[in-house]
Amino acid sequence: MAAEQGMIHRATLTLVLTGTAQGIDASPDGTILLLMDLAVDENTTFAQFACLVNCLVAYLQNERFQNVCLSNGMVERVLSVLRRSYTTDVDESSSEDVKLLAQLRLKINQALADVSALPQFMEVYPLDSSLSRTLRSWLEVPEDQLQICACVMLGNLARSDEVCQTMVQSLEIHKTLISILKSNARGAVLHAALGFLKNLAIAGDNKSYLGDADIIPAVSRLWEFDTVPQVQFAAASLTRQLISSSLRNISRLLEPLSPDPDSPAHMRTYLSLLLSLSRKTDSTPIKTEIGRAVASICRMINSRTREESNETNTLFERLYSLHEDIARPIGAMITQTQWPVVRSEGWFALALMASSKQGSLAVVDCLENMDVYKLLQDSLSADVSESADDNERLRRSKDRDNTIILVREMLKNDVWKLFNPDSFWKASELTC
Repeated sequence: MAAEQGMIHRATLTLVLTGTAQGIDASPDGTILLLMDLAVDENTTFAQFACLVNCLVAYLQNERFQNVCLSNGMVERVLSVLRRSYTTDVDESSSEDVKLLAQLRLKINQALADVSALPQFMEVYPLDSSLSRTLRSWLEVPEDQLQICACVMLGNLARSDEVCQTMVQSLEIHKTLISILKSNARGAVLHAALGFLKNLAIAGDNKSYLGDADIIPAVSRLWEFDTVPQVQFAAASLTRQLISSSLRNISRLLEPLSPDPDSPAHMRTYLSLLLSLSRKTDSTPIKTEIGRAVASICRMINSRTREESNETNTLFERLYSLHEDIARPIGAMITQTQWPVVRSEGWFALALMASSKQGSLAVVDCLENMDVYKLLQDSLSADVSESADDNERLRRSKDRDNTIILVREMLKNDVWKLFNPDSFWKASELTC
């Protein structure tokens, strides 16, 4: 045993001095356990702790040691190292030490994220494990990096509908996460919580549980979090996931901001706030997520209007009467140039919207204000190059079909006179 520890010490020293991958590969499996034991030791100074953490992180970037960590149940020990970072004796007056400590926490969290992303992680640490219980408790602690660690690692556990449904419907983890969204947490914590919630929203009927817990009002405040665009994007992306195939959550999105009929906010909805973000942001990904959310609303409401239910008809009226610029986010999907498939989704959504008189009026607004009209003409008159591959030819053919439907629906609804009859008739001639 003494000989083995001597080997471990020499391997560690080699890594500290050289930082080479060769030194890591030559180290015995027990090296990472020694590094963790030394890191959490109360007698270890901050300088030593920093050195040991850098070594540990380097080892945990190695596939063999990641597997060693998992197969020997050492992940909880790595959590102890992260927890120890909050009690190590650091000189708060030294900006360099404070910065170094923050970097160390980020490195440990990245190592834990990598290990928990491995397929065997949930086999070693199922949802009822002590590690999972520790992570759930960390969701409610004040330390940022512990909360982030919990969101990421539990999010990596949420890989099946069964686990996600248990997390929401039995453990009610979503309620703690929604509390984080309502708090004054920093952007990085909010981003991690949003990512975890998006995982949970995918499974089964979790959307209804999230909606019942007032997630729409909670996430809506983050649409204005303009200091961290990543949070705005994650909030818009989560919203799209929440309303996908969920008429109840669409209804929640269309609820008035104030129940008081005399308040100006009574005529505005949560969707109004989301559209406001689309107008203000310069981020194409954010605009695209909002456009896809609007497209999802249109698909859901249009498919249900055939049922002639009072609820659906009410939602239909609120959608168009309270949001005159509802089609503009879809226009942003069409005018962006990064993702052709998103443009195709936009043409389909715009054609679907034009199938009603109210929707056609919204499409007119989009054509007038979003530079979409020129693209409409181009799509109608474009010839598909013989050099294009099969997928590209199919996509362009579908785009042309959808733009033809779009023009025909607008002609049928007699809205063409509202914005440039000569040019519109020129486009309509291309559909014949």
